[in-house]
Amino acid sequence: MKRFVIFPTIALLAVIAGCGGGGGAKSVFDDRSCINSPDGDVLFGSMAWNPAEANVYAAEVQQVNKGKIGIFRGNALELEIDVLSGYSNSLKGLAWSRSGKYIAVNYHGGVRSGINIYNAKTGEWAQKVYADNAHFMVFGPTDATIYISWLGDDEQEVPTGL
Repeated sequence: MKRFVIFPTIALLAVIAGCGGGGGAKSVFDDRSCINSPDGDVLFGSMAWNPAEANVYAAEVQQVNKGKIGIFRGNALELEIDVLSGYSNSLKGLAWSRSGKYIAVNYHGGVRSGINIYNAKTGEWAQKVYADNAHFMVFGPTDATIYISWLGDDEQEVPTGL
């Protein structure tokens, strides 16, 4: 009988533990309103839940790494946001604002590098936060700030301009 040992990836461990940086202490990034990429890319199928409205979430939609973010109510796709406009790159993170009005999207480099914030109801681009190296992000207590981090344990507060 063959035996297999499965070694979980960092991305899988992050999904199991929440979206945060891990470790024993609770991180600001341990929050269902965000999904992040400790190993560089968000695992396809990961969902960021709207903190202001139950049963509403955001996730990358097919084709993977083509810059399409869907806003879902239950299993129904309500809105698709085209972040990369035809370019291809991997998703680094998604985060809902506490009000549920905005969704922050972070892709690796390309035409829309940095964190771009969209209106979650209309899909219209609202603001850009210049933070190209952030692999972790979560909105602060208001729409006016977002916490970012490279490793998940060194968060810095950045104004969003909203």
